[in-house]
Amino acid sequence: MFVGIGALIVARHPAMRSLAEVTLIGMATVVLMAFYLPPLVFRWLTTKKGHLRDVPLTLRQILRSLVAWGGYILGVLLIVPVMKVWFAIGGVTEKKRLKLHRIIQSFSGLIMRYLPGTTFTLKNDSGEDFSQPAIIVANHQSMLDLTAVMQLTPRLIILTKDWVWRNPLFGSIVRLAEYYPVFDGIEGKEEKFRSLIRRGYSIMIFPEGTRSPNGEIQRFHKGACYLARQLGLDIIPLHLHGFSHVLPKGEVILRPGQLYMEVGQRISLQSPEWEGTVRAQTSALRKLYIERQATLRHEREDAQYVAPYIRMKYIYKGKEVESNSRKVINTCLQQEEQFCLAPETRNVTLFNCGQGEKGWMMALTHPNVDVHAIDADEDNIRLAKSCANLPENLHFHTQAEWETKEIDS
Repeated sequence: MFVGIGALIVARHPAMRSLAEVTLIGMATVVLMAFYLPPLVFRWLTTKKGHLRDVPLTLRQILRSLVAWGGYILGVLLIVPVMKVWFAIGGVTEKKRLKLHRIIQSFSGLIMRYLPGTTFTLKNDSGEDFSQPAIIVANHQSMLDLTAVMQLTPRLIILTKDWVWRNPLFGSIVRLAEYYPVFDGIEGKEEKFRSLIRRGYSIMIFPEGTRSPNGEIQRFHKGACYLARQLGLDIIPLHLHGFSHVLPKGEVILRPGQLYMEVGQRISLQSPEWEGTVRAQTSALRKLYIERQATLRHEREDAQYVAPYIRMKYIYKGKEVESNSRKVINTCLQQEEQFCLAPETRNVTLFNCGQGEKGWMMALTHPNVDVHAIDADEDNIRLAKSCANLPENLHFHTQAEWETKEIDS
C-alpha cells in the first residue's frame, strides 16, 4: 500500500496525488495506532501508577461503574436544586429538615439495593430501631460506607470532613441536612450536638477517621467515646464487611462482590464492663471491632465469596488460560466443602496445582494457614506468580524447587 499507491504522490494528475496523500496518511495512522494504542489501553487496564492493579479493569466493570456513578450524580443533581428552592420558599423548618433526611435515607437505600454487580445484606438481630439518640460508629472501608449507613434512619447527623462540607456538587445538601464539619476537632462543640440530640438525632462517626486500604481495622480516634461520655449517649456499633473488596480505597471502578452490614448491640459506657478512661474505652471498642471483623471474615469469606476475585486474577493472560481458570474455579465451587473445613495443621501442601487457582482459594478462605502450591510445569508456576498481590500465606513452587526444599529441610 505504501509503495504501490504511495508512489502516485509523484503523479502529475492532482486526483492521483490526492489519492496517494490520503493513503499515506491513513496507513501511517493505522500503523501508529496499532503499535501505540493497544499497549496504552492494556497498561491502563492492568496497571496503576506503574504497579500492577490488584485486579485488572474490564469493560463490564467500567460500564457498571458508569451506571452506578451516573445514577448517583443524576440523583444528586435532581435533589439539590429542588431542595434549595423548597427551603427558600417559606424558610427552613424542622419539618422540612426531617423530610430532607427521609429523602436522603430513601435515595441511599435505592443505591445500595441496585448497585450493579453486588448484593447487599443488612443484619439487625439486636432489633435496633434507632428511635433513641446514640453515637453510631462503623469501621471505614470504602466510599460506599456512608451510603450504607444513611439508609438506616432519617434522624442521623454525619460528622464530615471539610471537602465534603464545601463540595460544589452536594455541599449545599450537606449543610441543609446539618451534617457537621469536624476538620478542627469536636472539642468545644458539645452544645451544638446537644441541640441535635434533643431533636432526636443520632450522630454518626467513623472512629478510624479515614478509609482502611485493605479492610483491616486501623487505629481508633477517641472522638466517639468522648462524645458518648460528654452527651450521656449509648454507642451503636455497625460492622461493615466486603465494602473494601467492592470499592477499595483509591478506586472508582466497582468490582462484583457481597456487601454486608451488621447492627450490633448498644453499648453503655457507664456499664461496669466499660469503665475506664476515654482512651481505655476507645481501645476496648477497637478490640471489639477487630474480633468481630475476624469472625465475619471466617463466616463470610468462603469459596463462593472469593471466586469472583480469583477469576479476575487470570483475566488478560490469554484465552486458554482464562478458559482453564473458569473450569478449575467452577470445579472448586462444586467441591466447596473441602475449602470450608479448617485444616488440622498450619501448613497445607497442594500438589498438581496447575495455574494456581486452588492455591488462591485455599489461601483466601484460610488466611491463618500457610499454603504451598506445587506443580511440575514451570510455566504454570510462573503464571501463578505473575498475579498481583499474592497473599502472604500463599507460596508457589515448581516440583524441582519443592524437592530441593524438602531435601534441605
